Amino acid sequence: MKKHFIWILPALLFAACERPIDIDLDAGQAQYTIDAFVNTLDSEQVIRITRSIPFTADPSTIPGVSGAQVAIIDSTNFKVFFFQDKGNGVYSWKPNRAAGDTFAIGHQLVLGVGVGCDTFIWGTLLRPTAKIDSIGIVNEEERLGVKGGKYVELWANDLPGRGNCYRIKTYVNGKLKDGIGDLNTALDGAFGPNEGTDGIPFIVPIRYVQLNDFQNPYQTGDKVRVEVHSISPETLYFFTEVRTQLQNQGLFATIPANVKSNLFNINPNSKIRANGFFNMSATSSLERVIP
Repeated sequence: MKKHFIWILPALLFAACERPIDIDLDAGQAQYTIDAFVNTLDSEQVIRITRSIPFTADPSTIPGVSGAQVAIIDSTNFKVFFFQDKGNGVYSWKPNRAAGDTFAIGHQLVLGVGVGCDTFIWGTLLRPTAKIDSIGIVNEEERLGVKGGKYVELWANDLPGRGNCYRIKTYVNGKLKDGIGDLNTALDGAFGPNEGTDGIPFIVPIRYVQLNDFQNPYQTGDKVRVEVHSISPETLYFFTEVRTQLQNQGLFATIPANVKSNLFNINPNSKIRANGFFNMSATSSLERVIP
């Protein structure tokens, strides 16, 4: 008991002596953040460009960057897809499948973003994605940690061949589930390149656990849409780093840091760098109305 008291006493003393300390931080060189996750759905594709703000600044004050030149170039057939400036840092392009104005799976695609004297580029392969077979309904009984009710389960098989990477998105009544716990990624049919995971249905944590909030079952009439996006191995690592930074707390927390971008500035004389990431996704999608 005395040993425990020896450890507890300093903690109580330090807690009693806490006081706020104001530290002046150098704002540093402002950088561009380029959010360029583009997919093969027929919906409008959007790339967002913003300017970075100091770490302690209000996130609602992040400024959009207008006046940039944004395009994706298919380096396989040299087709160019120009994104229109919609204002406040939003650049969009709408596919036209009837006219053949779409991205082609298996082609190498290059993003170019020109802002003033700076040009940021990166190229990536548009990889195929897993096809969704169905979205099942699971009726769970009340038990510890699970509220009784209806939940959904994704049925899709990993593509044959080792090293396929995916992001699985879940929408409920048109709204993306975008919490850090909803960042659902897979390598082959599981979380890593293990033997036996190639070509299998996604494992239970991916196809079921991360699609549901087990304290809030779905209600009759809810519309649940699931999308499976192909991503590059570099993008999978990017998401892993994002998850690490957003969950970086507690006794063993590390110093916060920007997650590395794959975009680079081809102007050798510029000190401006880019945050954010570029990825091209082939996407399969399926919606289910909860009965």
